[in-house]
Amino acid sequence: MSTRRGWTLAERTALTRAAALPPGTGRTRHCWVAPPEGQGSELPGLVLEWQRRPEGWCARVVYLADDDGSVCVQAWVDSAHLRPA
Repeated sequence: MSTRRGWTLAERTALTRAAALPPGTGRTRHCWVAPPEGQGSELPGLVLEWQRRPEGWCARVVYLADDDGSVCVQAWVDSAHLRPA
């Protein structure tokens, strides 16, 4: 009879991924992207991944850059320019 010691590899991986994200974030999620100053209102977007950088958190985001949805942009955006949808 064996007794289990510690976490499985799958459990450790899940915990590592959860700890690597900013508090209150999860997987892919909808968001509002604040455009550069003076360039209109917030834009609908989708957070694809998070990354911790020396200056703080940023997210790789896909968002629609104009009102008719004909321009799609993928960019790294500082977390200060994002809010949950």
